[in-house]
Amino acid sequence: MKTRKRVATLFVLGALLLSTVTPVLGAPSLVECPVITDIDVDIGECQVDPTDGQLKRKVTFTPTVTGPDPTAYEWTFGDGTTKSDPGPPGPEEHLYEAKPGEAPQLCIEGPDACPQTCQEVPLSEFDTFEPCADFTAFIEYDVTDCLKVTFTGSATGGEDPYEFDWDFGDGVTGEGDTVTHAYSETGIYDVTLTVTDKDEKTATAEETLTLCCLEASASADPERAILDEITGEATIEFTFSATGGKPPCDFVWDFADDSEPQGIENTTTATFTVTHTYTITGTYQVTLDVTDALGCSDEDTVVVTVSSEEAENLVGHMLARFFNITNDEINRLRDSGWGYGEIAKAYFIAQLSGKDVEVIIAMRGEGKEGSGWGQIMKDVLAFAGLRGYNLGLIMSGREVPAPVQNLADFCQMEVEELTELLRDTEANFSTIRKACRLAQEVDGEEATLQEIIERRQAGTSWREIREESGLFSKQMEALARGCSMEGNVEELANLIDQWGRQTVKRACRLAQASGVSVTVTEVLEMLDGGMTWDQIKEDLGLVAEQGSQGQGSQGQGHDKGDQGQGHGKGQQGQPQGKGKGPKQ
Repeated sequence: MKTRKRVATLFVLGALLLSTVTPVLGAPSLVECPVITDIDVDIGECQVDPTDGQLKRKVTFTPTVTGPDPTAYEWTFGDGTTKSDPGPPGPEEHLYEAKPGEAPQLCIEGPDACPQTCQEVPLSEFDTFEPCADFTAFIEYDVTDCLKVTFTGSATGGEDPYEFDWDFGDGVTGEGDTVTHAYSETGIYDVTLTVTDKDEKTATAEETLTLCCLEASASADPERAILDEITGEATIEFTFSATGGKPPCDFVWDFADDSEPQGIENTTTATFTVTHTYTITGTYQVTLDVTDALGCSDEDTVVVTVSSEEAENLVGHMLARFFNITNDEINRLRDSGWGYGEIAKAYFIAQLSGKDVEVIIAMRGEGKEGSGWGQIMKDVLAFAGLRGYNLGLIMSGREVPAPVQNLADFCQMEVEELTELLRDTEANFSTIRKACRLAQEVDGEEATLQEIIERRQAGTSWREIREESGLFSKQMEALARGCSMEGNVEELANLIDQWGRQTVKRACRLAQASGVSVTVTEVLEMLDGGMTWDQIKEDLGLVAEQGSQGQGSQGQGHDKGDQGQGHGKGQQGQPQGKGKGPKQ
């Protein structure tokens, strides 16, 4: 409860007249003195008084003084307490247990011969004052799964023991200070806690809870494509889908090349199949962003590789020559989805172990559904009595195979160091290569490969590892280029933390399409000011998209978390939730 009123200044003229003094010697002269012209009163919220532990209501007095600065001031708060200090008065906070019995008063003293000036705050300013309840309930919650929530109730004041009664907002009730409830579907729920003390007094607390279960999924077929020798193009089919969300949803996908992000808004369709044509070789991290009707959001990525026929043939010929095999053998595995690195591993392990390569392929599975390469290495080399990955002993006296040497060169280490790393971590070549690249990118500190690999094997995603290492992903850098913010990646990251990735992307597209000198931040400020996406488009001279419903009025699009997980607190119907949650 907050009220702001201004106390009219009384006796200003009198104070000015009193400021005229007559010296003992000479004629009368005018001395400027400080005058209180206004006292602003702000009746605030309840808080615990640290001096006695009681709930009291905070009242803030803000005086306005004209003329020279006062040399001292004194507050009389009307509840038996006072405060005095030298210097001019500033905003003063005071905790009241009840309405003051007398009018609060501020007195100031001026320099030289100025008299003391006082100003009262009329008691009518406290007409809306309400004492704090001496019996108050509180709610805390923890979303342990998208639909499973643990609630904890507490109370202050009243007489112990307490009884806790819950209404979870979905027609189900519960009892106890700590309860776990599983909701049947995502949604927004008003949770109410009623606490009853020994004397049958009651206190209530409310919390609004948004549950998110949205999961985005992106896949590509094929994940590795070859540019056509005639057209110079490679077409890949992508499948974008979402489950667990509340429709309608907004889908936005980015193919990570020079093309603009695309998508579908306000749709109830859960799966889309989209084809995209690439014309330049490279590795592309394609991103899907999905936002549902609750404001919940999720993203998924799929990495595709586009190469040329010439490069593919060159790599294939090199493998065939090194392992003394035919191109048909290589093409059979390529058609099953094996990369050249996978093929090299299979033949490399076969040569080291003396086993037929078909045995190794069967262990791995043509669809790569079998054992990992680390386990295969341990299994096929066990017959030799070797421990783990002591490849140095195996390869002693012979030429180092190209895949091992290439990886060692890439990681800027000796072959012996690489084989020791393989032995200690049991990681595959791909993991080690990615870890090497990440370690080399870290600026200003030494990040050991083994630490990075162990974090990856513990379940930490590459993206999280990069963020923990102070790096920005290629996707962030690509977004910065698309937003013309190449030199302000950190500022872009701050905008994404505040607004959410999808909202920032959309603002970027509008800023780029407008053709006028408008920044992404200015577009977001328009959104924050209450304009809808369509209104922003009109303001920028753009034609609103057909069928667009707009999702940004009244500040929608803020992103403070995902999947609705977090902790929250509230009291007496005033939720003060804090923690992760959906876009608001």
